[in-house]
Amino acid sequence: MQQAATQEARQLMIDTMDQTKDHLLQALEDLSEQQRYFQSGTGNHIAYTAVHMMTGLDRTVNTLFQDKPQIWEAKGYREKLGFEPDGRYAGLTHEQAAAFRVEPWGELVNYVREVLDSVLDYLNNASDEDLNTEMKDARIDSFRPHVDASRLRVLRGRVTHVSMHMGELYAVRGFLGLKGSPV
Repeated sequence: MQQAATQEARQLMIDTMDQTKDHLLQALEDLSEQQRYFQSGTGNHIAYTAVHMMTGLDRTVNTLFQDKPQIWEAKGYREKLGFEPDGRYAGLTHEQAAAFRVEPWGELVNYVREVLDSVLDYLNNASDEDLNTEMKDARIDSFRPHVDASRLRVLRGRVTHVSMHMGELYAVRGFLGLKGSPV
Protein backbone atom coordinates (compact mmCIF):
# COMPACT_ATOMS: atom_id res chain seq x y z
CA MET A 1 0.00 0.00 0.00
CA GLN A 2 2.83 2.43 0.84
CA GLN A 3 4.37 1.92 -2.61
CA ALA A 4 1.10 2.86 -4.37
CA ALA A 5 0.74 5.91 -2.13
CA THR A 6 4.33 6.92 -2.83
CA GLN A 7 3.80 6.55 -6.59
CA GLU A 8 0.66 8.72 -6.44
CA ALA A 9 2.42 11.34 -4.32
CA ARG A 10 5.42 11.27 -6.69
CA GLN A 11 3.17 11.84 -9.72
CA LEU A 12 1.36 14.70 -7.98
CA MET A 13 4.72 16.32 -7.18
CA ILE A 14 5.93 15.86 -10.77
CA ASP A 15 2.74 17.46 -12.11
CA THR A 16 3.10 20.31 -9.61
CA MET A 17 6.74 20.88 -10.52
CA ASP A 18 5.99 20.88 -14.26
CA GLN A 19 3.37 23.57 -13.69
CA THR A 20 5.59 25.49 -11.27
CA LYS A 21 8.43 25.52 -13.80
CA ASP A 22 6.25 26.95 -16.56
CA HIS A 23 4.69 29.61 -14.33
CA LEU A 24 7.93 30.65 -12.64
CA LEU A 25 9.87 30.99 -15.87
CA GLN A 26 7.03 33.07 -17.31
CA ALA A 27 7.06 35.30 -14.22
CA LEU A 28 10.77 36.02 -14.79
CA GLU A 29 10.63 36.74 -18.51
CA ASP A 30 10.68 40.14 -20.17
CA LEU A 31 11.59 42.16 -17.08
CA SER A 32 13.59 45.35 -17.34
CA GLU A 33 16.25 46.06 -14.73
CA GLN A 34 13.93 48.59 -13.09
CA GLN A 35 11.11 46.02 -12.90
CA ARG A 36 13.40 43.30 -11.46
CA TYR A 37 14.35 45.56 -8.54
CA PHE A 38 11.05 47.36 -7.96
CA GLN A 39 9.86 47.34 -4.36
CA SER A 40 6.63 48.48 -2.80
CA GLY A 41 6.29 48.77 0.94
CA THR A 42 7.94 45.94 2.82
CA GLY A 43 7.82 43.41 -0.03
CA ASN A 44 11.01 42.10 -1.62
CA HIS A 45 11.90 42.66 -5.25
CA ILE A 46 11.56 39.95 -7.89
CA ALA A 47 15.30 39.30 -8.26
CA TYR A 48 15.88 38.65 -4.55
CA THR A 49 12.74 36.53 -4.26
CA ALA A 50 13.76 34.37 -7.23
CA VAL A 51 17.23 33.74 -5.78
CA HIS A 52 15.77 33.04 -2.31
CA MET A 53 13.37 30.44 -3.74
CA MET A 54 15.90 28.66 -5.91
CA THR A 55 18.88 28.52 -3.55
CA GLY A 56 16.65 26.89 -0.91
CA LEU A 57 15.26 24.38 -3.39
CA ASP A 58 18.74 23.72 -4.82
CA ARG A 59 20.19 23.05 -1.36
CA THR A 60 17.31 20.78 -0.36
CA VAL A 61 17.17 18.57 -3.45
CA ASN A 62 20.80 18.46 -4.47
CA THR A 63 22.77 18.70 -1.23
CA LEU A 64 20.46 17.43 1.51
CA PHE A 65 18.72 14.69 -0.48
CA GLN A 66 21.48 13.59 -2.87
CA ASP A 67 24.71 14.70 -1.22
CA LYS A 68 25.73 16.53 -4.40
CA PRO A 69 27.02 20.09 -4.76
CA GLN A 70 24.38 22.71 -5.30
CA ILE A 71 23.90 23.78 -8.90
CA TRP A 72 24.88 27.37 -8.07
CA GLU A 73 28.33 26.02 -7.17
CA ALA A 74 28.71 23.02 -9.51
CA LYS A 75 27.75 24.96 -12.64
CA GLY A 76 29.57 28.18 -11.76
CA TYR A 77 26.49 30.32 -11.12
CA ARG A 78 27.91 31.55 -7.82
CA GLU A 79 30.71 33.32 -9.67
CA LYS A 80 28.63 34.31 -12.72
CA LEU A 81 25.97 35.93 -10.55
CA GLY A 82 28.10 37.14 -7.65
CA PHE A 83 26.42 34.91 -5.05
CA GLU A 84 27.83 34.75 -1.54
CA PRO A 85 29.87 31.59 -0.84
CA ASP A 86 27.32 30.07 1.55
CA GLY A 87 24.49 30.59 -0.95
CA ARG A 88 21.85 31.19 1.70
CA TYR A 89 19.42 33.93 0.91
CA ALA A 90 16.94 33.49 3.71
CA GLY A 91 16.64 35.56 6.85
CA LEU A 92 18.03 38.75 5.33
CA THR A 93 16.76 42.02 6.70
CA HIS A 94 14.51 44.08 4.45
CA GLU A 95 17.39 46.47 3.82
CA GLN A 96 19.77 43.64 2.87
CA ALA A 97 17.22 42.15 0.47
CA ALA A 98 16.52 45.58 -1.04
CA ALA A 99 20.24 46.11 -1.72
CA PHE A 100 20.65 42.66 -3.29
CA ARG A 101 21.46 42.64 -7.02
CA VAL A 102 21.90 39.75 -9.44
CA GLU A 103 23.09 40.15 -13.01
CA PRO A 104 23.20 39.06 -15.79
CA TRP A 105 19.50 38.28 -15.67
CA GLY A 106 19.65 35.61 -18.36
CA GLU A 107 22.10 33.64 -16.21
CA LEU A 108 19.70 33.78 -13.27
CA VAL A 109 16.88 32.46 -15.47
CA ASN A 110 19.20 29.64 -16.62
CA TYR A 111 19.95 28.84 -12.95
CA VAL A 112 16.24 28.77 -12.14
CA ARG A 113 15.58 26.41 -15.05
CA GLU A 114 18.42 24.08 -14.01
CA VAL A 115 17.25 23.93 -10.40
CA LEU A 116 13.67 23.14 -11.44
CA ASP A 117 14.93 20.50 -13.88
CA SER A 118 17.02 18.95 -11.09
CA VAL A 119 13.91 18.64 -8.93
CA LEU A 120 12.03 16.94 -11.75
CA ASP A 121 14.99 14.65 -12.39
CA TYR A 122 15.10 13.71 -8.70
CA LEU A 123 11.38 13.00 -8.59
CA ASN A 124 11.49 10.92 -11.77
CA ASN A 125 14.51 8.85 -10.72
CA ALA A 126 14.52 8.54 -6.93
CA SER A 127 13.49 5.18 -5.53
CA ASP A 128 10.43 4.87 -3.33
CA GLU A 129 12.80 4.08 -0.49
CA ASP A 130 14.71 7.31 -1.12
CA LEU A 131 11.52 9.40 -1.22
CA ASN A 132 10.36 7.81 2.03
CA THR A 133 13.71 8.26 3.79
CA GLU A 134 13.07 9.95 7.11
CA MET A 135 14.94 13.18 7.74
CA LYS A 136 15.57 14.11 11.35
CA ASP A 137 14.92 17.66 12.51
CA ALA A 138 13.80 18.71 9.01
CA ARG A 139 12.26 22.01 8.02
CA ILE A 140 8.83 21.62 6.41
CA ASP A 141 7.88 25.28 6.56
CA SER A 142 8.21 28.35 8.77
CA PHE A 143 5.62 26.99 11.20
CA ARG A 144 7.15 23.50 11.46
CA PRO A 145 10.92 24.05 11.32
CA HIS A 146 12.05 20.99 13.31
CA VAL A 147 10.19 17.77 12.57
CA ASP A 148 11.02 14.26 11.48
CA ALA A 149 9.60 13.85 7.97
CA SER A 150 10.14 11.94 4.73
CA ARG A 151 12.09 13.55 1.92
CA LEU A 152 8.89 13.68 -0.10
CA ARG A 153 7.16 15.63 2.68
CA VAL A 154 10.13 17.99 3.02
CA LEU A 155 10.08 18.57 -0.74
CA ARG A 156 6.34 19.22 -0.65
CA GLY A 157 7.06 21.93 1.92
CA ARG A 158 9.76 23.51 -0.25
CA VAL A 159 7.49 23.47 -3.31
CA THR A 160 4.69 25.09 -1.28
CA HIS A 161 7.21 27.74 -0.21
CA VAL A 162 8.15 28.37 -3.85
CA SER A 163 4.46 28.59 -4.82
CA MET A 164 3.77 31.19 -2.15
CA HIS A 165 6.68 33.33 -3.33
CA MET A 166 5.63 32.86 -6.94
CA GLY A 167 2.35 34.55 -6.00
CA GLU A 168 4.39 37.50 -4.74
CA LEU A 169 6.21 37.70 -8.07
CA TYR A 170 2.94 37.83 -9.98
CA ALA A 171 1.55 40.42 -7.57
CA VAL A 172 4.54 42.67 -8.29
CA ARG A 173 4.14 42.05 -12.01
CA GLY A 174 0.47 43.03 -11.75
CA PHE A 175 1.31 46.17 -9.82
CA LEU A 176 3.76 47.09 -12.59
CA GLY A 177 1.07 46.55 -15.23
CA LEU A 178 2.78 43.46 -16.65
CA LYS A 179 1.21 40.20 -17.77
CA GLY A 180 -0.11 38.29 -14.79
CA SER A 181 -0.28 34.63 -14.00
CA PRO A 182 -1.74 32.43 -16.73
CA VAL A 183 -5.24 31.21 -15.95
